[in-house]
Amino acid sequence: MSRSTQDHVNSTQYWQERFATGDWDRNRGEQQARFFGALAVRLLPSWAASDLRSNRRRVVDLGCAEGAGTAALAQALPECKVMGVDFAEAAITRARALHAGVEFAVGDLAAPPAGAEALVLSNVLEHLPDPHEALRRLATHPGLKFLVVLVPLHEVLRHHEHVVTFDYNNFPIRLGELSLAAFDEVDLRGTPDEAYWYGKQAFALWASDEVLAAAGPTLQSVMGSAHRAQMRLSTAQEQVRKLEQADRAALVELSDTRRRLAEVMAELREVERSSDALRRAERAPAEAGGRATAVAVQFLPDREAEARAEHLRLKLEELERTLKWRWSSWLAEKARGSGFDPMLRLARSIDDVGLAGTAMRLKRAARRRLASRRRLMPLDVDPWVSLEPLKPIEVHVLDAGYVGEELPSFSVVTTIRNEEDSIVAFLRSISLQRATPSEVIVVDGGSTDDTVALVRAFARSAPFRVEVVDEGPCNIAAGRNKGLRLVREDIVVFLDAGCTLRPDFLSAMVGPFRSHPQTDLVGGIYLPAPDAPRATVFVPDWQRCDFSTFLPSARALAVRPFLARSMGGFPEYLSHTGEDTLFDIEYRRVSRKWVINRAAIVEWSGPADERGVQKLGRSYSRGDGESGVGDRRFYKWLSEHQRGFLGPVSERDQASFEGFLEGRERRRMVEGERRKVRGVVLIIDSAQLTDFGGDRRVAHLATELTRQHLKVVHVSALGPDDPGARYLELDQSLLELYHVNDFDPGDLADRYGERLLGGLVVGAHPALVSIVERVRARLPHLALVLDEADHVATERVKHDASAGTLPVLRRAVGARLVTSVADATGRPRSEALPDGADLRVYARGLHEERPKSWPVRWKERVVICPMPFEVSDLEGQFLRSVARANPTIGFVVLVPGWRFPVLADRWGIFERNLTGTTWRTPGELAGWTANAAAVVLPWECDAPSRVSWAIGWAHRAAAVGIPLVARGELGLEGVYSSPAATFSRATLAAVEGPDLTAMAPAQSWQRQVHRLLELFFEIRR
Repeated sequence: MSRSTQDHVNSTQYWQERFATGDWDRNRGEQQARFFGALAVRLLPSWAASDLRSNRRRVVDLGCAEGAGTAALAQALPECKVMGVDFAEAAITRARALHAGVEFAVGDLAAPPAGAEALVLSNVLEHLPDPHEALRRLATHPGLKFLVVLVPLHEVLRHHEHVVTFDYNNFPIRLGELSLAAFDEVDLRGTPDEAYWYGKQAFALWASDEVLAAAGPTLQSVMGSAHRAQMRLSTAQEQVRKLEQADRAALVELSDTRRRLAEVMAELREVERSSDALRRAERAPAEAGGRATAVAVQFLPDREAEARAEHLRLKLEELERTLKWRWSSWLAEKARGSGFDPMLRLARSIDDVGLAGTAMRLKRAARRRLASRRRLMPLDVDPWVSLEPLKPIEVHVLDAGYVGEELPSFSVVTTIRNEEDSIVAFLRSISLQRATPSEVIVVDGGSTDDTVALVRAFARSAPFRVEVVDEGPCNIAAGRNKGLRLVREDIVVFLDAGCTLRPDFLSAMVGPFRSHPQTDLVGGIYLPAPDAPRATVFVPDWQRCDFSTFLPSARALAVRPFLARSMGGFPEYLSHTGEDTLFDIEYRRVSRKWVINRAAIVEWSGPADERGVQKLGRSYSRGDGESGVGDRRFYKWLSEHQRGFLGPVSERDQASFEGFLEGRERRRMVEGERRKVRGVVLIIDSAQLTDFGGDRRVAHLATELTRQHLKVVHVSALGPDDPGARYLELDQSLLELYHVNDFDPGDLADRYGERLLGGLVVGAHPALVSIVERVRARLPHLALVLDEADHVATERVKHDASAGTLPVLRRAVGARLVTSVADATGRPRSEALPDGADLRVYARGLHEERPKSWPVRWKERVVICPMPFEVSDLEGQFLRSVARANPTIGFVVLVPGWRFPVLADRWGIFERNLTGTTWRTPGELAGWTANAAAVVLPWECDAPSRVSWAIGWAHRAAAVGIPLVARGELGLEGVYSSPAATFSRATLAAVEGPDLTAMAPAQSWQRQVHRLLELFFEIRR
């Protein structure tokens, strides 16, 4: 049994907040508990169930949460007295409201209620630091007859709330007076129930000697799992035999493939020779045009020549006024006579940075030009530009003081450390506010002066309650989180000690919560104090600031405590700075509406001189480097720095960049030791992460990987699919994005090393071959997998009848990639990860509001028709005929990204009940799915790519409980499969009388991620 340490997870406070904030319900906790309760009853041996019923035993469900599992036990054992116990009062309150006929009580798991004869612990022990001791203690409970345990078994990647991992050695035969009477295991992978738990569950039953003597269980009833294990072994042996036959057939096919590959390579060389000839032919007119332009320059009009001469004269006069004219006068004289701009630029460079600096500039320019020739792709791409960092929400900007208005109650939290010179003035400024708080929580982070004594002295006569918390040495994020856990009001205002508050600051901060009831955050603005003139460097222009993307500083910030606690508060893993930026980004993910009030003003005592500016900028950038937020800002500088030709920057920018590099070097320690990130996955992709409307398979895989607390390093070969940035619902601090021209496998190996779990190669772009070979050379033991289910590229190659240059090129690239990702044994690891659905996104209830472009005319009778990436005109005409045959139904064509106008032009004018739109984020797509009457797939499922696309949509439809009509057989429950002749009638039947037999999705992105990780582990073994 392996163990891990948990800081705050699994504490009483942690679970109390999970139940109080609704996080348990949002993560399907009730459904999961109900499933585990039913599973425990199903695995209970018949003799044990008979004893419980006949003797009317008192059954206690320890760790019952909100009571769904307890209710399942009570329903299955109506003769017994069933009771649920949990230490979280919020959970018991909720359980009593949901299950009125069942008894619940708040209690300690270590002290079950008196009279309990059977104890049930369903998925509880894995949360305890010492489950063996807990079992031994529970076994000594007076009068106990049964002890039932259900726990996860053999977790490959342990859940972040689990402290231990169970295996077969963790179930003792004897526990006090109880003996192990039954043991079973259930593998939920590949079953409809894997949505509740992906992996194995172990069931163990201990019974007293008295019960065993009376019941007399047989060996078959006790060891039933052994028979099932033997059956699984026989099945596995049969599968091995079939695989051996398939391997022999694959060897024959491999020899044929090699022969065909040789033919293809010969054809490819012929195509390359033809392409070279074509390029030479295309270059000839351009070269002729260049010569003609050079001749034409000699005959420019006199007016243009005079303007050019005047421009050069002004440049020379400006150069003559410089202090270093003596170093460049000779070159300037030559430039005056020749009129060459390069000579003038060289003279100016010598004047600015001297001969040594000029030589360094020329050296860097030469390196840059040489590197541009060696680039894998002739593109200069910043992959961060296409990823929107902030969730789009409603942001209001106000200039309201709220003087004389009735305001809500609120708390104030501030952190201090060695503030004896200013703390009394700061607290007095709070007491002089027009709106005073009900409480002020002051968290000390390890002061060594008289700061704490001064605060306690002020508290004796303060007009509000002052609570001083001595947290010991800690960073500012930990101090704020401590105050956040202690506040009693529904609104908390964070302040920084040392700032000066305007008299109406607090009223302006809390007033918007009353005037705008949906507000989740109010941010104020800050101005430099009179003694800090250089602080203006860090203060935005508040009149021109784009407040839709503005992230308020924690020195003027008001939030709702329950929301802030639900997303984990401020990140404590950062060393010193950057915590409020990351807090704003994460808090925005759970918010509905923000308000920025420019009337809420604090004066900030920032840096007073240039040295202070550089020091503070370096500190800010170090925090951004640790969190990963700075990757977006410093991406171009980092790529040039790694190549060795970063141009000269100012001292202030140089200090910031050096701070970012320091934080970036510390990121491995921060993620591994503090954040407990479980590993790093490399994805080498032909397209951008955000391409195809944010609904690409790779985007879903990256989202699920970050949800499972894994870091994703994404390397792309192409630029953005279309201009504009898109938002993905994931933790972007666990992302690193690179273009192939800027990716350095050596840097990745040095920073992460053994924490790299594996790499996934997606697509068949030629640039990927080189980058994969570089990764293989630098990381020879890295588990690489080629995802051959890149349907946009691979299937187009297989089914393109033209057999032109593009299929030949992709076929050759695919063959080279298969060879490049071969593991240490020489076997190509080429897998096809099928599509799935993010059931948490598409669950009904998250997207009750209809999209803005919803066709209101058709009300509830709207079906959506998602289109794959290759749709023929005949299929478009077929859709029009289906719409024509069902005039009472509204059909909406959903096309990812920018492709809808192209299809509209090809197919002509739509029918009156046929329209279309595009989607750009998974949230938009989920909004359409959750409000539609059905999903209609009017195209043939005649290719693996289309079948996978259709199955993915079947899962989305099943997640919200609507039918799906497919033009082809998918072999899934809850799907209307209809040929073209009866497709219109099948569509009408699905809308008017849907068969609501819910298809239990056997595929999900969570399952695909587990498959990928298991494949990595298999390759590494």
